[in-house]
Amino acid sequence: MENRTGIDYGPYIEGEPEVTPPEEQDGEGRLEVGGLTPLKDLTPAELTQRQKEITQVLQETSIQVPGYAEPITFSQEDIDTIITFKCILWYRPETLREIIPPRFIANVANLGVSPKEWMKAALKRPQLFYQLPETIDKNITEAAALLGLEKEDYVRAGLRNSSLFYRSPETINRNITETANLLGIEDKRDYIKAALRAPSLFCQLPITVNKNITESAVLLGLEKEDYVKAALRAPSLFYQSPETINRNITES
Repeated sequence: MENRTGIDYGPYIEGEPEVTPPEEQDGEGRLEVGGLTPLKDLTPAELTQRQKEITQVLQETSIQVPGYAEPITFSQEDIDTIITFKCILWYRPETLREIIPPRFIANVANLGVSPKEWMKAALKRPQLFYQLPETIDKNITEAAALLGLEKEDYVRAGLRNSSLFYRSPETINRNITETANLLGIEDKRDYIKAALRAPSLFCQLPITVNKNITESAVLLGLEKEDYVKAALRAPSLFYQSPETINRNITES
């Protein structure tokens, strides 16, 4: 994806929000503070050095979560995953050293998950290591309320699709509501139940889901209403492309 720094922020998925610099999100890690050079002005060599410094910070980090005997540490594979998400380079290494442990601990407490569960989720979306726990908890709490879900159930969906932890509640609710309307689902709770089984549906654009269903029904010679009913029983049908569905049927 294009961005104002010209560096790679990692894989872009349809419907993903634009990645914003950390200092625009919570005031932490401003690269302009203390005479540091803005990231967009760093040379490739300086970016490489920043990666090395952050790597060292993560290698030295040990997070002791209250109530758990085993501390959380970062393997080299974990570190490589985090460093690949270049947006973390907005942060000064010393800032990351200060904020990662307490924010990790706060998220475990706020969301009622285990350290290993949160670690696995955050490694899928490394911005979760530095984003404010209050913001993450607000996203989850408000989205669950808008959808009529228990917070715990929405958290479980988030553990399977980590982007739910940073997406706006309004966007999630709009995706669900508009998709249900386009598909002719009278009670959006039916679509929510399907999304809990396939959490990527919370983030899928309504127009894309409707296109998948409409075109797949045509290819298979089915009424759209009947295909929607089938998808509610097998939620993967909502996000599989018509070509994939048709190929699978043809080859089976």
